[in-house]
Amino acid sequence: MGAGIVGAFGIYFLRYFLVSAVEGEVYAMSSFFNRFSFWAILKWEDRLTVANETHADRWVVFIFS
Repeated sequence: MGAGIVGAFGIYFLRYFLVSAVEGEVYAMSSFFNRFSFWAILKWEDRLTVANETHADRWVVFIFS
């Protein structure tokens, strides 16, 4: 219990941790959309090459919208 309290206060007073928390808050949504777009690209490639789906171009429209 004491180690947890000391660790919590240590993190609270570290400037680096506070700066990183603000960056994470600001860029989290951007990071999510980047990864989601990359996932959609992989899904499109899978549908195009492996499944040989005729309507795979719908994923391209989804990626660019």
